[in-house]
Amino acid sequence: MEAGVAHLRSEWVSGTHIRIATIGVAEQDTIVQVGRPLSEADETLRRFAWMLAVASAFGILLAGGLGLLVARNVVRPIGELEASVSDIANGEGLGNRIDVKGADEVAQLGTAFNSLLSELESAKVQQTRLVRDAGHELRTPLTALRTNIEILQRHELDETARVRILSAAHAEVEELTDLVAEVVDLATDRYEEEPISTVLLGEVVQAVAERQNRRNGRTVVIDADDSIVEGKPAALERAIANIVSNADKWSPVDGEIHVSVVQGTVTVQDSGIGFSDLDIDHVFDRFYRSDDARAMPGSGLGLSIVQQIVTDHAGSVFARNRLDEQGAEVGFTLPDGTI
Repeated sequence: MEAGVAHLRSEWVSGTHIRIATIGVAEQDTIVQVGRPLSEADETLRRFAWMLAVASAFGILLAGGLGLLVARNVVRPIGELEASVSDIANGEGLGNRIDVKGADEVAQLGTAFNSLLSELESAKVQQTRLVRDAGHELRTPLTALRTNIEILQRHELDETARVRILSAAHAEVEELTDLVAEVVDLATDRYEEEPISTVLLGEVVQAVAERQNRRNGRTVVIDADDSIVEGKPAALERAIANIVSNADKWSPVDGEIHVSVVQGTVTVQDSGIGFSDLDIDHVFDRFYRSDDARAMPGSGLGLSIVQQIVTDHAGSVFARNRLDEQGAEVGFTLPDGTI
């Protein structure tokens, strides 16, 4: 053992924990050992260990509680989203909205979901109105058709009366067929899957004018530039055909229909009586028919289909009375780069 250097060790002696220091004294050629019980130190360490264990347990519980609280606050909007989706799945809750707070990702999700609810609610309202209005419009031709059939079944009629009633029934069937087709067009948007291509509006107008002339000999005067748009050809042709057919219905037999195409704007002019102040704001409403139009064939859906098609092409529709002479002009404008 090196003299003057203390060596420390711990030993258990008769059940007592002792710290022993051993040092050599060179001058006296002697080794000195000194021992001291470690009971106080061991007791202090045991208390510190218990305090550390209790503090660790408390810290873990506190951290878990705070984590649970934070997690609940974070996922609460998601829970509300889940509840709203469940309500919608059960046919309820379209009028409910998520209470959006903050600007984090969850808040953005809530805002997007509120927008989706608004779109769904609007679509449901439009669907309900379409079904209700369609049911109302269908009753008239169905009632007339049923009446004509009952007359044929219950009464003996001469040939003239029989032919007249059959002609009336045939006209009601034609009107009913057109009405059902137009309702289906509005409800399903059958042009949705049509591919987009480059459309020369003047050529579409020319095709519609030729078809109108073949049907009833109506003269359609065209003044078209070289306007080109990107859109759905069949849908745009249907829109122009509906406007031209509306003008044909209101123009006198010997009257002309004028169609102009200028920088993406299609304007159809008739030579009829024009719009009244009460009717002009409702021209494109579904099933709307003025008092003068109720005596004419039609369902009141033709111009509504025009508005739907033009809106799908990011355009706008218009209807007004002519300033130069008697009649009305109806049309639409498609912006550059239409889809």
